[in-house]
Amino acid sequence: LKSRGRRPWIVALPLASAVFIHPNAFIVAIPVGMMYLLDNFFSSTSYRETKCKIRDGFIFAAILGGSAAAAIGFSFLMDAEFLLHYISFGDTVGTGDSFLTKLIGLPRFLGKMWGGRAGTYYLADVRSQFVLGSLGFLMTTLHLLLPFSRNHRETTIHLLSVPIALTAAMVMVGKYGPPTITFLMPAAYLLFGFALFSSDLRTTIFRRTVNWRPVVLRFICRKVLIPTVLLLAVLFLCFSTVKTLSESIKTQSYRSYIQFLKGNINGEGRVLANLNTAFAFEYDRLVIWRDLENLNNQAGSLESLIDEYDVRWIVLPEELELIYNTRPVWNGIYGNPRWYPALLEIIVNRGVPVASEPFPNYAMRIVPFMNRSDWGLDIYRIDQ
Repeated sequence: LKSRGRRPWIVALPLASAVFIHPNAFIVAIPVGMMYLLDNFFSSTSYRETKCKIRDGFIFAAILGGSAAAAIGFSFLMDAEFLLHYISFGDTVGTGDSFLTKLIGLPRFLGKMWGGRAGTYYLADVRSQFVLGSLGFLMTTLHLLLPFSRNHRETTIHLLSVPIALTAAMVMVGKYGPPTITFLMPAAYLLFGFALFSSDLRTTIFRRTVNWRPVVLRFICRKVLIPTVLLLAVLFLCFSTVKTLSESIKTQSYRSYIQFLKGNINGEGRVLANLNTAFAFEYDRLVIWRDLENLNNQAGSLESLIDEYDVRWIVLPEELELIYNTRPVWNGIYGNPRWYPALLEIIVNRGVPVASEPFPNYAMRIVPFMNRSDWGLDIYRIDQ
């Protein structure tokens, strides 16, 4: 919308709506805002045109600011201590860290995405997008810097600013969740596409290195280079899609998982279990492992919580033993599981075994270990 010259309020509307869906709308808004700032560097000597571009930037920022203010206002209506709770939750995921800490965390995050190392997130192989984006960025930068290729300068700078602004916004937020890497994917494809299809860039590279005639150059690019690259890209996408689907077919269905839980947990009382069991129970019946993070270290605190919340059932996945034995490697999933020995003690003293069944992809949420073993799920009824 921005590159097509639409009015600033039209450009801002999708982002203003996204504010009410997820705070990551901020990350998407930064590169668009950067484009409005860059517009002032490319404005003509006309005072009127400069004034219009500055006004457009203010309108864009004002609409987003108003939307954010409305979202915060509605949040306060639902929770009088919204800001305190929001900041408290943000501190648990890294948004409260210093800027230096966030900056140091960026290379580690990108390395994790490159290697596909994750906790409970499924990570697709994004190495090809990393390579395409890096090549496109370098070639587009070359296109901008070479003195004999100055066409479309404004478009080129806008395009280069997108991944830079996105990365800066990710650092500012500091919550390096794996889904945020997808914000860089459109920029990667756009940069590589610009490098591949820009006639100025192709002419610059080929004529300066090989000195081919323009007719030969056009034939090679249009009939050989571009079709070959596009064919390889399509084949790669087809291969990766088939591979991913074939792996998913082998896993147990979520329906069988939910049926197992519903068939063995009845009666009243809350259930202490994984978040992935939520659709098996009525609202407000589930207590998740993450809720135990703030328990104090006093003996009996877990038992007091079980009695206070009327927990009558415990759904114990085998992953908890692995997480506890390898602390602090996987503490980011449920927090420090220091309560695990107390949980086992409660099960021994008050638990009645109800059912047990292997669920390799649900009793183990850590992706690298999924389907590597018959991870079991045990259901216990807790006597009052």
